[in-house]
Order: sequence, then C-alpha cells, then structure tokens
Amino acid sequence: RWLVKQKVEALSEVNKAKNIDYALEMNKFNWKRVLFSDEKSFFVGSLETHCWQEIGKRVTRSFTRHPPKLHVWAAAGYYMKSKLFFFTENLTSDLYQRILRQRLPEDHLIYAPDCPPSLPAKWVFMQDNDPKHKSNDTMNFLQERVGGRILHHPSQSPDLNIVEDLWSYLDRKVK
Repeated sequence: RWLVKQKVEALSEVNKAKNIDYALEMNKFNWKRVLFSDEKSFFVGSLETHCWQEIGKRVTRSFTRHPPKLHVWAAAGYYMKSKLFFFTENLTSDLYQRILRQRLPEDHLIYAPDCPPSLPAKWVFMQDNDPKHKSNDTMNFLQERVGGRILHHPSQSPDLNIVEDLWSYLDRKVK
C-alpha cells in the first residue's frame, strides 16, 4: 500500500537526555503498584476505515461529518482498577477533578483478590502530561487526594500507560 508518511514530533536533545535519565532512574521501580489513568473519545456509529480492496473496485462507506462522541475515563493497574467514567462534554480541568473526586477515593477502587494487603495505602498515580491534568488546580487537588504518590515523568516520554493499550483494544471491538 502507498501510505502517507506518519508525522512524529521531533525529540529535542534535552528531552532525549531526560528520557534516558528517567529510564535509568525507574529501571528497578515496582510498576505493579501504579494506577495508570487516561481518557479516550469514541465516535458513536463509526465503522472500520480500511479494508483490502481490488484496484478499480473501491469499497465505499457513508459517513457523518461530526458524529456524536462518547468520552470515557478509566484507571487500571496490576492489582487494581477504577470504575469507568462516561462524559459527553469536552474535558476541562474542572471536569477532570470531578472525575478524580468520584473515581479515586480508596473505597471506589476495585482490588484484585491477590492484591497485597499493603498496596491500598501505597499505590502510585500516573497520568499523562495533558495541560488539563497538570494545571495548578488539578495538581493541588491530586496532592490532597493522593499526597506524594504521584508518579511524574518527563514530557515527550514514551507512553508507559497500559490504559492506552486497553483503549486500542476496546476501540477495535467498538468498531
């Protein structure tokens, strides 16, 4: 297939060095205690966009220019997960804090039966570097909610978030 070249943001030398330092620092980190979080937008009624086709016999499909969307937030880790949070409005810092207020309390998280007894008090929260996630208000809220258990990572770092893989799988199933 003849495809458009995929754009990838250039990684500066400074960010390359930060990523290497981060990887070395986190080499022995216990990732089983991390609660990864992320959100995803699903386009309602969307269909698969690609299929094998014979030249001269193109497959067509109708589409809606602005289909309705459903946004979903979730958090998951090796031993724990949150309940999903569904929303239709655009994500803002205030909405993100509302989501965290409803889904992050200790009694709202779901722990695996084999979860070590000490983990509920020691899990670490990880989110991406989205400006809505990193706003002063959100970071202050998170500091109150989880204290020093926020895992910081450099900007433009490789995405370590397992929720990204879950979204990819779910998106294929939805389509």
